[in-house]
Amino acid sequence: MTFAQIAEEADHLTLDEQEELLDLLKNRIHEKRRDDIAEGIQQARREHKEGKSQAYNADALRAELLA
Repeated sequence: MTFAQIAEEADHLTLDEQEELLDLLKNRIHEKRRDDIAEGIQQARREHKEGKSQAYNADALRAELLA
């Protein structure tokens, strides 16, 4: 099913059903973003543990970025 077909089918829903669908999609998007952030954190921790990265404080990071 194409995006256009999905959008067309959504037009056949009642307003309440469309709002429910919108809420459902927003919740799924938020959940996926949280999962992506959590995976990024886990990856950063693995890389740090393996010595592939190092911790910086804000002043050290600013100095390196401006160098």
